[in-house]
Order: sequence, then C-alpha cells, then structure tokens
Amino acid sequence: MAIYKGSECELTGADDFIGFLKSLGPNIEKRMLDQSVSAAVKQGLATPIKKKIRSVVKRRTGNLLKGVKTSKVSGAPKGNYRVFMGPPAFHAHLIEGGTVAKRPAVKKRASRIHRVVKFKTGTFRMVTQTGGIKPTPFFKPAVQENKMKAGEILSEQLKKRIAAYIVPKRKTKKR
Repeated sequence: MAIYKGSECELTGADDFIGFLKSLGPNIEKRMLDQSVSAAVKQGLATPIKKKIRSVVKRRTGNLLKGVKTSKVSGAPKGNYRVFMGPPAFHAHLIEGGTVAKRPAVKKRASRIHRVVKFKTGTFRMVTQTGGIKPTPFFKPAVQENKMKAGEILSEQLKKRIAAYIVPKRKTKKR
C-alpha cells in the first residue's frame, strides 16, 4: 500500500515501490533505479574490494586494482549490476584461490622428472617441481563483509534521487 503525503510517501512491498516509481513519469523509474544501484555497487562493493586488495596482496603492480569492474547485466531485469575481476587482472582467480604444486610432464632421466628453467637473472636450473601459491582471498571476503552496506547505500541513493525529483528545485531569478 502506498500513502502519499506531500513530498513524503510510505511504501510497503516491492510492487508498491515499483508502482510509485512508474507514477513519477516515463523512464524515471528505470533511470533512478539504475543510477542508484550503480552507485551502491561502486561505493558499497567495488571500493571495499579495492581496499581489501591493498591490505592483503603483497606484490603491488596495480593490475588487481585496475581489474575491479562493475557493469550492468545485459538481458536481466532492471537494476542488476555485477562486480567482477576483469582485464588486466587475469591472474585474480589464482591469487584468490591459490594454486597447487605440480610436477612438469617432461622426459624422465635417471628416475627423476626434471625441467630446465631460465630465471630472470639469465641462469638456467633444473626444476623437479613447480611451487604452489597459498590462497589469499580478497574478493569474496570483501563482498561478504559489505553486502549490507551496499543495501544501505542503495536505499540512501534512492531516497536522494526521489526527493530531488519530487521536490522541485527553486529557480533563481537573474538580476
């Protein structure tokens, strides 16, 4: 049920809320919802993920920070956005979940599996096993910690946008 009192309204239920936004005019519902959800995703999730990356990851090239992306989900209902790791952070899943130590599949010599590896210094060495990386979760914990914060930001953004639309801005006279 929606109760309108001047510039205030009380809404109960999602259907009433969508109906209220539709009553504001054409495309206002879509624009307000999209802008609010976009702002909530960026402020409530993307920013904390970047802070978590800064605090957790040891080596800092900046690629993980640049890789935090937000986008609108195409083909989904209005207001669906996602936060994901994109280019240039192609290695994000390896840092988040870690890797397992592996033995390279190469020729056997003297009953040992080996591989010759060139290091940055220009030296060559025989390697019998490649090392693994311990998991350093940054994405999932940041999302779990900030889900509620994103919802609060969304409600604040919607309140601001609806109030700004309902209460007309005063026009100042030119002198």
